[in-house]
Amino acid sequence: MKSKIVLVLMALFVSNIVATTAHAQKFADIQGYATDTQAQVFNLAARNIIKGTSATTFSPNANITRGQVVKMMGRYVEASGLMQVPTNWEQGDRFNDVLRETPDRELRKYSALLHDMGVFEGQRGKLKPNELMTRENMALVLERLVSSLREYSLIDYAYDLPANVTDLTNAKVEARPFIEALNALQISTVPEFKPKDTVKRVHFASFLMKTIELIELDRQVLYFERTAEELGFSRIETVKTIEGSRYTVTFDEQALSLYTKFNGDEQIKEDILITGTDLFGRPHESSMRLVNTFLNNRELSIIPEYRPGEHGSLSVTLFLMHAYTEEVWTNTKTGQQFSYSTPYYDDNGVFINFNQRSTPIFEHTFTGYVMKRVDGKIVRTPKSETYRYYYDYEGVMITDNTATNYINDSRYSVTSDGDVTFNGEIMTDREFYYLPTVRPVALHWNNVFGGFTYPEDATLEEILAFHATDGKKSSIPTTFMHPTVIIMDQDKNIYAEMDLRDVTFGTFTEMK
Repeated sequence: MKSKIVLVLMALFVSNIVATTAHAQKFADIQGYATDTQAQVFNLAARNIIKGTSATTFSPNANITRGQVVKMMGRYVEASGLMQVPTNWEQGDRFNDVLRETPDRELRKYSALLHDMGVFEGQRGKLKPNELMTRENMALVLERLVSSLREYSLIDYAYDLPANVTDLTNAKVEARPFIEALNALQISTVPEFKPKDTVKRVHFASFLMKTIELIELDRQVLYFERTAEELGFSRIETVKTIEGSRYTVTFDEQALSLYTKFNGDEQIKEDILITGTDLFGRPHESSMRLVNTFLNNRELSIIPEYRPGEHGSLSVTLFLMHAYTEEVWTNTKTGQQFSYSTPYYDDNGVFINFNQRSTPIFEHTFTGYVMKRVDGKIVRTPKSETYRYYYDYEGVMITDNTATNYINDSRYSVTSDGDVTFNGEIMTDREFYYLPTVRPVALHWNNVFGGFTYPEDATLEEILAFHATDGKKSSIPTTFMHPTVIIMDQDKNIYAEMDLRDVTFGTFTEMK
């Protein structure tokens, strides 16, 4: 089944009702029914949710009325403790045919409860308690019961399950998705649902008990849907999950949908690999880790979204500059410009603060100096750089470069010996270069900031010359001004940050 994909939040609970048939009333007139059906009736009787028509009879083939359904559902809700009976149930009128003087006090009480829950809405102000319940209306009130108690829909549980209802078009439109969901969940087990028929007492007992079992499952349902642009793509080409993944994934070029359900308070942590084209028209891939995080058992989050202010700045050394004096960045969608100036510095490691507003493409131009010592004097050569970038849904910065920054990609990491690994295996198919910096490059917080690569027109030789190194591990200065070292390959792809205080291949001392 398919429904509108929404991020679904469920409150977890454990019912304080224990189903037991030890003291269940034994009804002689249901013995010809299937064992499961008998157990469902006895279970409801043991919970005092359903009652017989006499001490030994249940009258399974009698049609059930709307008022009887109200009382059965109301008894369950009250006993479960999931909702409280409104304190004004005796004074406040919900339906004009269940008045204060109504002798059936249970009907009065539970009709108020179910009205306030949104389970029974009535028809023109009337409950019509003596009217027979139709099967299509039963599907509607069961759906409302589930969604009001668990904050999810029958459709959510039935999302990836097949259904085979053959007479769905005979039902009113609003009931059709829930009839189909009942079938997919095996709450209804017959292909011909007969939506206009009335409901037998035995059949409603079976439907209600199966629905209660669904409500009382410690189950989570998770949806996720984002457009390609929100995820940082102009077009999605492939989506891969890990072997044995919990996720059901569907996608097209412009959208990704994900669904999973599981029982228990279980931690889900999986990666999906998305490949396609970024907003600049370049090949792009994103290894996205999806995690369910519960805050006060009320909030479900599967991706750490970008939040303004989480990102840091980065050193002008990444642009082969020593200092900068001003910058201008432009929102290419709105045309709005922002500018910033800084005092001149004759020192390495001046920071550029990149725009942290919204997620459109930004064009960022800054000017400064490259400094060289010539005949004992410092010569300052003006330089200007323009970069285009945007932030994707995870807060990763995507730049208009052919090279890729993999620092935020969980598939890549660096060992304490300085080796780059891919999915835990040391990479030996390319040359790596280790570039010590005087200030953080591609600084990131909470692993949500991917950062820049070196400028498009900068050659590997120019980069190494600027950092005054051949890029080998053995050439890293033993005395450092800042512990961060970035690791890059011959194509200027950046794979990892390394902290010299944590490595085992040498002895490094911080400059005082």
